[in-house]
Amino acid sequence: MAFPKLSTSRVDTINTKVLQAYTNDEFVADKVLPVLSVTEESGKLAGIGNEHLRVYTSKRSLNDEGQHRMEFTYTNDDSYAIDYYDLEIYAAQRLQDQVQSPFDVRRDAGIVLRQALMLEREMALATALASTSIMTNNVTLSGTSQWNDFNNSDPAANIETARDSVQSRTGKEANSAIFPRSVLNKLKYHPLITNYYKGIATISGSMVIAAIKDLFEIENVYVPKPIYISSKEGQTETKASVWGKNVVLFYKPSAPSLFQPSFGYQIKLQGQDLRLSYRRSENDTGDMIKLETAYQDKILDTNCGYLIKSVIA
Repeated sequence: MAFPKLSTSRVDTINTKVLQAYTNDEFVADKVLPVLSVTEESGKLAGIGNEHLRVYTSKRSLNDEGQHRMEFTYTNDDSYAIDYYDLEIYAAQRLQDQVQSPFDVRRDAGIVLRQALMLEREMALATALASTSIMTNNVTLSGTSQWNDFNNSDPAANIETARDSVQSRTGKEANSAIFPRSVLNKLKYHPLITNYYKGIATISGSMVIAAIKDLFEIENVYVPKPIYISSKEGQTETKASVWGKNVVLFYKPSAPSLFQPSFGYQIKLQGQDLRLSYRRSENDTGDMIKLETAYQDKILDTNCGYLIKSVIA
């Protein structure tokens, strides 16, 4: 299924391409779950068992054609179904008449809508990865074990436990990690990092990331920064971090593969990424500008991940 056919709206082709290229480094969902392009709107995603960890006898003689077979069992035979999302915004005609270059009403409205859809997706993924019913490989820290206790906590032990768990279950080293900004800022002052940079008075966030990569052989360290309004509409506005105070370690392959374990993918239908369209408002005083997107975020193998929950108070 493609995006619904438009009757009264027109597609803004140029700004659709602008939005397809738009990125925002505050969000990490695109990095955590790489894109898996599919040709069908729904189907099955079959994972594999642990046969790749068995030791086989494959040696044969020179004249033997060989019949050594590796049998795979299929697990995580999960179904997927692409979900469709859309948001629209009203742009008054008088606003459009006053706007001058370099501003572009439809483009700028599209960026606002894009950010809103990205925030929705980021929140959904962060909530899923904070759930111990989904992330069954986990530990919750409390009291003196939390990393803001610089005298008693042991982040290195927690991280190594996470890495060992992923490796023992999948045969793969956790090569990626999510460290929220608040956690990273607290680690600047932890002996784990200050001892690593002994003699250096000021430690930056990028230095903490470099230390984590070096100490724990983690290739990708993602630092999500988005916040959201946590109060209900009509109440005093308060804001909170989308990702909270949790750290997630996980393994993701360099490219999608049926025969490699993977934490998960963002499943997209080929050719159905984004569409920006506009139509005249019902009272004819402006335009309704709509952005549509389609995908499904799918956690495939939780054995590839480990949740360290409430790492700071």
